[in-house]
Amino acid sequence: MKIEVKLDERCEETTVLIRCSEVTDEIQRIVFGAVFGLAAAMIHTFISIQTMEGQLVSYDWLNRCMRGYVLLGAVFGPASLCFRIDKWSLLRQTITHFVIIFPSYVAVNVMNGWSKLTGEAFLSMLFIFIGSYLVIWLGMNGYWRMKIKQMNNNLQR
Repeated sequence: MKIEVKLDERCEETTVLIRCSEVTDEIQRIVFGAVFGLAAAMIHTFISIQTMEGQLVSYDWLNRCMRGYVLLGAVFGPASLCFRIDKWSLLRQTITHFVIIFPSYVAVNVMNGWSKLTGEAFLSMLFIFIGSYLVIWLGMNGYWRMKIKQMNNNLQR
């Protein structure tokens, strides 16, 4: 959905249009995240059924799986908006994203019975998340350093 913004004397209307497009982007991210979560749930269910060697999958398990993945997708989608805040450093964007995602993941994980909230399980999830974020951050940081170097070299030519 594309919204045109026409600047005129009525500044208030222009501001409303810009906010409308920002809200639309957030809603699209929530919906896309939920749909992506549903697709991930379908794939997870298919793989689980294939590896269960003839055992039946309960409706309760399937319902919890679908609900959990959809909720996670609905949170993960708009959480990526923090990477659009140009004033923030990559580190701040990544930490903010982590602070949004990790508690959401733990809450959905425990609510759906995927794991118990023990100290060991929590620390395991925390270290896996920190390790994943560290690898992703190092990769993104290296990528952007390379892109900046290329842009600077192009400007010097």
